[in-house]
Amino acid sequence: MRERSGHMIAKAVALAVFVLAAAAPLITLDEALADERGPDDATLVVESVVRATVAGDTILEVRASISPARATVGDRLILTLTAVRDYDGALAFPRVAGEIAPFEVLDVMIHATDEHGGAVIEQRQYVLTAFETGDLRVPALAFRYVSPEGDTASVYTDTLIVTIESVISPEELEQGPTARDIKPPLELKRRIWPAVVIAGLVAAVLVGLLHLRRRLRSRRNVDRESETEPEVRRAAAHLAALARLGELERDDLIGQGELSRFYLVLTDVLRRYILDRFSVNAIDMTTKELASAMCVADLAECDVARTVDLLGYADLSKFARHMPTSERAHDDLVAVRAFVERTRFRELSDVGLSDVGLSDPGLSDLGGEE
Repeated sequence: MRERSGHMIAKAVALAVFVLAAAAPLITLDEALADERGPDDATLVVESVVRATVAGDTILEVRASISPARATVGDRLILTLTAVRDYDGALAFPRVAGEIAPFEVLDVMIHATDEHGGAVIEQRQYVLTAFETGDLRVPALAFRYVSPEGDTASVYTDTLIVTIESVISPEELEQGPTARDIKPPLELKRRIWPAVVIAGLVAAVLVGLLHLRRRLRSRRNVDRESETEPEVRRAAAHLAALARLGELERDDLIGQGELSRFYLVLTDVLRRYILDRFSVNAIDMTTKELASAMCVADLAECDVARTVDLLGYADLSKFARHMPTSERAHDDLVAVRAFVERTRFRELSDVGLSDVGLSDPGLSDLGGEE
């Protein structure tokens, strides 16, 4: 009997410690939510205590409480679940999220397991809210546990009832909704002058650009109209071309195997000669454009065809990584020199009647004088 009495006294002390431990975090949360509740509601708590016994002895006590017992829509509520047992056995807390509709779980706080006087105390707290009015129920929640004998059982809390009130006062509910006048549209001061200034600046810039473009175009036209091909330039075109061809031959790029560089210089000599001799801007033209311009300048079709063939072959060696042969490079050098000699500027006083036809590029023939 003395041992049984001592055992009961120890349980009573553990339960007292459990009450103090359960109350401490609850008071802290109440203080945190004091801005959302009145001072009277903060002390209202709905609580349920259920004990599981074996042979008359309490082996597990579960406590469920919710605070405050009266709140308004959207307020936060604290649901506290506590379990106290005098043995170290398996225990599973109830599943709360999704099981206590119409309440919604906003947050969960799991407190560390504590021991006092041989009793194991576990506690969890849930922050809830509700958006329905009336007496709402938190259903019975099941704690599953394993007894000291190894049996699995469950103990249920009681149903908790919380009153949720509307944020609208009863007087306003009785009167019903009152329609309020719609506020008139807000008139904003319109400032037109910034838009006018910006539009004026844009227009001024556009007008200036158009004027500049017209001046440049007119200047180019004047230059083209006033530009006359000097006889000295036409007469000296073949001399400059032959001098560069001689220098190219002396550099012996063919013998050094630098055929890409050779064709780069050779085509530049050819294009510049056509520019200086026939006033055809061969420097900035593609091969196809140059062919059309040479035809307009009355060059013979054979000269045009041979020039296009040479430029196309040179493009392959420069851009398509085509490896030309030394024999073809020698032949192209000789052909360009012959073209320059055949089509160079001649004065009638320096040639005979038989050479008059040769002074006309339209009568030249690449297959003639080499």
